[in-house]
Amino acid sequence: MKKLLILIFVLLNFYQPILASDRPSYYFQPLPIKDGELELVGLYNIYIEDYNKFKSEFDTQVFDFCADLLIPGGGARQFPQEATCIYNAADGLLKKYNFQLPFYETHYRHYKNHFELAKTSALTITKCGNKSCQKELINNYVDRWFKLDEKLFSDFDYIIKNFASERQTKYISNQN
Repeated sequence: MKKLLILIFVLLNFYQPILASDRPSYYFQPLPIKDGELELVGLYNIYIEDYNKFKSEFDTQVFDFCADLLIPGGGARQFPQEATCIYNAADGLLKKYNFQLPFYETHYRHYKNHFELAKTSALTITKCGNKSCQKELINNYVDRWFKLDEKLFSDFDYIIKNFASERQTKYISNQN
């Protein structure tokens, strides 16, 4: 019973949802558009501009939206539900910009990794008996989650640049 009370105290006092403002700014850095003749870079730039809008909306439409759905004081047990919410909200944003096709596999792989991290972290935190251990585990979870997200956005940047280039090349070849 004592461990349960300590856990409740720690989770109520130390765990706060991760808001977009808590995230490193490189997540949301826009990709540059290309200079050149409209026929040679126009379609590429349209995809990149849409992707930059997607990234700029990601913080409020995904991270903050899901953080607002968490129950205050619900603690680490909500980590897996938060991961699922983020996946579903991000999927909706991907659909809004018609990016499901190029990002599907990467997005789903990220979700599986994030969900497993969230589930394992939640179980480990609830088994930990003192608040310094729990705080350390929460910080460890957040650090690993940020690393997963950094990889996701790095992969998304790479994918969209290649996808936009391929579409631009295909457009040019169809014009000839």
